[in-house]
Amino acid sequence: GYAIYDYKRAERKLLIEHRISRAVDPDWVQECADTLRYDLATSHRLQQLKPWHPEILYQLKVGYSQEHDRFVIPIYDRRGELINCRMYRPGATPKFIWLESGLGSNYLFPRKAFDESSVILVEGETDVLSLRSIGYPAVCGTVGAGAPVPDGDWWRNRHVYVWTDYDVPGIEAAQEAIRRLRDLAAEVRLVTMPVWPGRP
Repeated sequence: GYAIYDYKRAERKLLIEHRISRAVDPDWVQECADTLRYDLATSHRLQQLKPWHPEILYQLKVGYSQEHDRFVIPIYDRRGELINCRMYRPGATPKFIWLESGLGSNYLFPRKAFDESSVILVEGETDVLSLRSIGYPAVCGTVGAGAPVPDGDWWRNRHVYVWTDYDVPGIEAAQEAIRRLRDLAAEVRLVTMPVWPGRP
């Protein structure tokens, strides 16, 4: 049989890559961020689920889409161009989806990490938001433990602390991250946490 190629999707992706059209409307992202910031019921619901600081969320333009019933995490490239959004719903399967399918890749989140000299590489966006809410410069890729190091040499001459989950995928992700980072980073350190009985 012949493979059916989706020319419309390929054409759209090309137009976005060449900045002729956009995958996501920045005004919509801002509306979602405003919803999360100013809608007290939505904000309260999030606080019951995650210990994320409202100011950090607003700085990163994290919002909430009532239409999708998901939290909106905008993803920007190194130049600050809005690429796509990660849509997060706690407890859903899957927890994360791309707003625009077919336009995903392994991007660095958040974009501000490109300007930070020391970062903590974690597995996912929720970990980033939790650590940044208490003052730590966490970063991640948008693929998770399967590809722990986001594309681009963003780690060149930086101090990188690798802190993944203490499970098989997390341990393998840490080993892969260290292998990729060690030649260009100024320093790579592995962060581990104590293990105790009954720890989830």
